[in-house]
Amino acid sequence: MRTSFIALAALAAVGAGAYAGLNELLPSPVQGAFDKVAVAAGRSGSSAAAKPAPASAPGVAVEAVPAKPQTVSSRFASVGSLVSEESVQLAAEQPGRLVSINFKDGDRVAANAPVLKFDDTLLMAELQDLEARLALAEANYKRAQSLSKSGYATDTARDQAIADRAIAKAAVELVKVRLGKTEIRAPFDGVVGFRLASIGAYVPAGQPIVNLESIDTLKVDFRVPETRLADVKIGLAVSVSVDAYPGRTFKGKIYAIDPLVDVNGRALKVRARLDNADRLLRPGLFARVDVTADETQSVVVIPESALVPRGSENLVYRVKDGKAVETTVKLGERRVGEVEIVDGVSGDEMVVVAGQQRLKDGAAVRVVDPARQAAAAPAKAAR
Repeated sequence: MRTSFIALAALAAVGAGAYAGLNELLPSPVQGAFDKVAVAAGRSGSSAAAKPAPASAPGVAVEAVPAKPQTVSSRFASVGSLVSEESVQLAAEQPGRLVSINFKDGDRVAANAPVLKFDDTLLMAELQDLEARLALAEANYKRAQSLSKSGYATDTARDQAIADRAIAKAAVELVKVRLGKTEIRAPFDGVVGFRLASIGAYVPAGQPIVNLESIDTLKVDFRVPETRLADVKIGLAVSVSVDAYPGRTFKGKIYAIDPLVDVNGRALKVRARLDNADRLLRPGLFARVDVTADETQSVVVIPESALVPRGSENLVYRVKDGKAVETTVKLGERRVGEVEIVDGVSGDEMVVVAGQQRLKDGAAVRVVDPARQAAAAPAKAAR
């Protein structure tokens, strides 16, 4: 220690001597300048030594929002098709020639209104013949009854007269039924489609002529996974959307559930009913169905931008006491721009939504207001 001190003193003495010798050799103006440089250097060194150490760096700037506790109903989605409330293909029950069409394609018809008429000329003639035969059978029956009471007719003759009268009655009734089938009436209120036959055409029995659809109310048929069996109940509300009306939904309720689960798709058939009084919707449209269950539950919702995927897990950074806390979360249902958190974050906790890429667990953070930053940016640019 003593040796080091002696060495430093010697170096100082040598330096001072060199300065004095050099100063004597220089001209007077140069000596003054040299002195000033030396003094300035001494002050600079003193100032540098006295300057305090820089402050520690601020935390990582991040944007954060509070998690929102909400009470929501359980919801799930499916797809299906719209179906007419009632639908039928009007067809001839017996062969005949079409003589009258009482509608235009696409017309609305009332229940029991005559729609189609077939030629009944032959049947009317046959009816007249059979009614004459029935009158004769009635006369023979009365005569046989009178003779039987007088003892002039056998029981066999009387029984034959009874049978002839019953056969004649049945024949007349049969022709009347066939005559009734020459006219087709609408079985319910609805709208007819495009006819497939013209007046004068001979139509075989069973051939469809026109379809009739009841569309003031529509049904939507869709499937629900068997895992949702406990959530599906009669009366649950559904929201239906179709590509024909983007951004618009149509409300309805479930009214029927198929008792069987399809073993191939492991799905349950469900049917809901929609009001369609304005007839905007049409049977056959592809439908997206959202079902809202009765049961409600409390959940925490955060912006989807707060999620940090890592392998098979999802993380978020919570802000606690000015530090980032890395937290694994369990997700629930996803919505537009939001996601439900089943576990990991409680309501009103601050979660980082921007700046996560620069964070690690325990890092110091500084929550900034993006609106203020945006307002300050033009001011800085102006400087």
